[in-house]
Amino acid sequence: MKIEKDRRKVSIVCQDGSIISGYVHIFQGERLMGFINDTKETFIPVTNCTCYNSKQVKLFQVFSKKAKDTVLLNKSAILFMKEV
Repeated sequence: MKIEKDRRKVSIVCQDGSIISGYVHIFQGERLMGFINDTKETFIPVTNCTCYNSKQVKLFQVFSKKAKDTVLLNKSAILFMKEV
Protein backbone atom coordinates (compact mmCIF):
# COMPACT_ATOMS: atom_id res chain seq x y z
CA MET A 1 0.00 0.00 0.00
CA LYS A 2 1.39 3.38 -1.01
CA ILE A 3 1.06 6.29 1.42
CA GLU A 4 0.36 9.61 -0.27
CA LYS A 5 2.77 12.39 0.66
CA ASP A 6 2.96 16.09 -0.09
CA ARG A 7 6.04 17.44 -1.84
CA ARG A 8 7.30 20.70 -0.27
CA LYS A 9 9.97 22.98 -1.73
CA VAL A 10 12.42 23.96 1.01
CA SER A 11 15.67 25.77 1.56
CA ILE A 12 17.90 24.27 4.28
CA VAL A 13 20.91 25.88 5.97
CA CYS A 14 23.23 23.34 7.58
CA GLN A 15 25.60 23.76 10.51
CA ASP A 16 28.66 23.55 8.24
CA GLY A 17 27.44 26.51 6.14
CA SER A 18 26.16 24.48 3.20
CA ILE A 19 22.76 25.31 1.75
CA ILE A 20 20.42 22.76 0.18
CA SER A 21 17.47 23.74 -1.97
CA GLY A 22 15.09 20.94 -2.92
CA TYR A 23 11.99 18.97 -1.97
CA VAL A 24 11.03 17.03 1.15
CA HIS A 25 8.12 14.61 1.14
CA ILE A 26 5.85 14.71 4.18
CA PHE A 27 2.55 13.09 5.10
CA GLN A 28 -0.55 14.91 3.90
CA GLY A 29 -1.72 17.44 6.45
CA GLU A 30 1.54 17.32 8.42
CA ARG A 31 3.30 20.57 9.28
CA LEU A 32 6.92 21.06 8.24
CA MET A 33 7.98 21.65 11.86
CA GLY A 34 6.26 18.45 12.94
CA PHE A 35 8.16 16.58 10.23
CA ILE A 36 11.52 17.97 11.37
CA ASN A 37 10.84 17.42 15.08
CA ASP A 38 9.67 13.82 14.60
CA THR A 39 12.20 11.61 16.41
CA LYS A 40 11.31 8.38 14.56
CA GLU A 41 13.63 9.20 11.66
CA THR A 42 17.18 10.54 11.98
CA PHE A 43 17.77 11.18 8.27
CA ILE A 44 15.52 12.85 5.72
CA PRO A 45 15.71 12.54 1.95
CA VAL A 46 15.85 15.80 -0.01
CA THR A 47 15.09 15.24 -3.71
CA ASN A 48 15.66 17.30 -6.86
CA CYS A 49 18.12 19.33 -4.85
CA THR A 50 20.92 21.74 -5.47
CA CYS A 51 23.75 22.10 -2.97
CA TYR A 52 25.59 25.38 -2.41
CA ASN A 53 28.80 26.01 -0.41
CA SER A 54 29.32 22.27 -0.24
CA LYS A 55 33.02 21.97 -1.07
CA GLN A 56 33.90 20.46 2.31
CA VAL A 57 30.56 18.92 3.20
CA LYS A 58 30.69 16.22 5.82
CA LEU A 59 27.05 16.31 6.94
CA PHE A 60 25.34 14.57 4.04
CA GLN A 61 25.93 12.33 1.07
CA VAL A 62 24.98 13.19 -2.50
CA PHE A 63 23.83 10.14 -4.45
CA SER A 64 24.29 11.46 -7.97
CA LYS A 65 25.88 14.35 -9.82
CA LYS A 66 22.92 14.93 -12.17
CA ALA A 67 20.38 17.74 -12.00
CA LYS A 68 18.09 15.59 -9.85
CA ASP A 69 20.35 14.86 -6.93
CA THR A 70 19.05 13.15 -3.83
CA VAL A 71 20.60 13.87 -0.45
CA LEU A 72 20.15 11.97 2.80
CA LEU A 73 20.48 14.65 5.43
CA ASN A 74 20.93 14.08 9.14
CA LYS A 75 18.29 16.14 10.95
CA SER A 76 20.83 17.13 13.60
CA ALA A 77 22.81 18.93 10.86
CA ILE A 78 19.94 21.32 10.11
CA LEU A 79 20.43 24.81 11.42
CA PHE A 80 17.42 26.36 9.67
CA MET A 81 14.74 25.18 7.21
CA LYS A 82 12.08 27.23 5.49
CA GLU A 83 9.43 26.46 2.93
CA VAL A 84 9.78 28.42 -0.31
